[in-house]
Amino acid sequence: MEQFKRGLSREWKWLSG
Repeated sequence: MEQFKRGLSREWKWLSG
């Protein structure tokens, strides 16, 4: 589940930004 968390962190920044 490391890849999932890594992808989420990138998308989260885009959604938050």
